[in-house]
Amino acid sequence: MKFVYWGAVNSGGDHINRLFEYNERQHLYFNNMAYSYKKYIFPKKERYEIYYYLKPKNENKLVKILHREGRVKNPFTDHVYDYMERFNFVDHRTLDYYNNKQITNSSLERGLSGQIDTNNYEPFLVNSPDTWDFAVEEMFDGEIIIRPHHLLGFSNYKRLYKPTDKIISLLRHCRNIVPYKENIIDSMISKLNMFDPPKQSRKYAQMTGRPSYFKTIVDAYKKDAEIVWNHLDEFIRQQRDIEQALIDYDIPYEHMNLDTDDYSRFECDIILDKKFSHPNFDLSNDDVRHNYHILESMAEEYVTVRKLTDLKLSGRIYDKI
Repeated sequence: MKFVYWGAVNSGGDHINRLFEYNERQHLYFNNMAYSYKKYIFPKKERYEIYYYLKPKNENKLVKILHREGRVKNPFTDHVYDYMERFNFVDHRTLDYYNNKQITNSSLERGLSGQIDTNNYEPFLVNSPDTWDFAVEEMFDGEIIIRPHHLLGFSNYKRLYKPTDKIISLLRHCRNIVPYKENIIDSMISKLNMFDPPKQSRKYAQMTGRPSYFKTIVDAYKKDAEIVWNHLDEFIRQQRDIEQALIDYDIPYEHMNLDTDDYSRFECDIILDKKFSHPNFDLSNDDVRHNYHILESMAEEYVTVRKLTDLKLSGRIYDKI
């Protein structure tokens, strides 16, 4: 039985993606893209190919375009992972990378190679699933499907459409995994470190009608702590809305505790340590430790203010998020 991993943002999706890559198992990764999803295939031992699947304008078909190919790395002997949050507040591991990389501000083009001319394609995944029903079987052609929220009618994590009967039937025959963190403070620190000051500055200006600029998350917190709390609410709401949709469409699922459960359920030979894709901040460094404790204090205040006790959907009855 194939797996479907229903993690929202910052909920272990990249960890699962890499787990299946290093085990050379064909899989699909959606990652909230609009124009495409990615398929990882392994044509021969220790070789991978990653393809974009795109919909040409005004055509009911998908075309695949090679994104990248190469040698499958060994996670125990090769350098395979870098922490890559763009607006990393705690340390500066990502600063040089993003200073030297062109980043699109278009949410529609998120995840696409710059070599893809989007004028030739449609952002079909932002539309209702019944408009791309012809592509559904292809989307299930792998051992695991990671973050395919579009299948449930989500667009940019907003629940806008209904899935088709075909999608519901296919999902009911999969092993659906809904992740959550038991260590709430640790989870909130990771999400606070994703705070996007330019984006949040624009949102606050639109909401208040007053121009604002936050250089860091601390600026936003001092201006209005609710800016930061709303940032965290969004992560929790996204994950819970996905779980609610699974219930509404009578799609069976199981929870996965990212802190205590192991990955044996995926029946992989190579198992990655739980901390593999964790930020793993170097708290022996004075500056890093100082910044980390700032976010830790915010996380603790947020949990108290929101009366947060459970990140699963079951916690909604108490915190209303």
